[in-house]
Amino acid sequence: MLRKDFFREIRKNAGRFISIFFIVLLGTAFYAGVRSANYDMKYTADSYFDDSRLMDIRVIGSLGLTDQDIRDMQEIPGVEKAVGGYTKEVLCDTGENELVLKMIAGTENINHVTLDEGRLPEKDDECLADTVLLTKMDFRIGDQITVALEDSLNYKTYTIVGTGYLPYYMDLTRGVGSIGDGNIDAFLVVNPGAFNLDVYTEAYVQLKGAQGLQNYSDAYDSLTAAAVDELEAVGEKASERRYEEVRSDGEKELEDAHRQVEDGEQELEDARQELEEAEATLEEKEQELEDGRSELEQGEQELADARAQVEDGERQLQEAEDLLDQKEAELNAAREQYQTGL
Repeated sequence: MLRKDFFREIRKNAGRFISIFFIVLLGTAFYAGVRSANYDMKYTADSYFDDSRLMDIRVIGSLGLTDQDIRDMQEIPGVEKAVGGYTKEVLCDTGENELVLKMIAGTENINHVTLDEGRLPEKDDECLADTVLLTKMDFRIGDQITVALEDSLNYKTYTIVGTGYLPYYMDLTRGVGSIGDGNIDAFLVVNPGAFNLDVYTEAYVQLKGAQGLQNYSDAYDSLTAAAVDELEAVGEKASERRYEEVRSDGEKELEDAHRQVEDGEQELEDARQELEEAEATLEEKEQELEDGRSELEQGEQELADARAQVEDGERQLQEAEDLLDQKEAELNAAREQYQTGL
């Protein structure tokens, strides 16, 4: 009787029953979807991280990381791979606004770039641009992007040859920067040859067995936490070693600077002595020139006197010649008178 009454009630209120049925169905489906989406998203992200060989730990050194630091990380038990990398935050003036871009050197076998369009950089003055840079900031493949030239970069202008994603940028934000407005707008992937640095700015570490674990699982967190403790212990020694290296380099540069100052002071003293000798020589030459000028003036006076004497002699000679002619004329006249008298 209860079963008959149950179906009788359903037939009498079929519309209400169907509505309640679909409401329960929809709620159950939504709940099941929400519960499963969490695991599906984590599984998808983990698969993407594994395919792109995403780092497990990122190590940053404010004074830079040396090859010895990378080798020390590689020797830590549980570390599968440690790779040094270069990054630099730069400013890009587009005319309308100023962008903060993060220059990232591409690495092999770790942190693979997911190519969207174009190709990866082949030359040191080429770059792969963040998809955000092309979709929201009106850049295109083939365009050139100019950044504020830094001492750590070899080039100021880069040609965009492709666009893509990096596995550690899963959302639209690109992190916090130390220049500009404090926010990184986009990234550029370049070849390591675009950087002019003696040390690495950061290191990427992959752990043994991490790829077989879910990235969001407690086992993965425990594995990375243990590795972080080991890396921090190595980092303390590396920091002391790096501090001594920087201090030693600074002292050497200071000594070189002192030596250059001393050399410059010696060169200045030598130049001062040469200047004094040149001034003394100049005074001697000026005295010789003055003496020569006096001798020249005396010679000119003597020449003028001699010229006057010559002119006077010529005048006396002319007077003598005139007198001689006169006497000859008188002699001839006397001779004629004598002949006439004879």
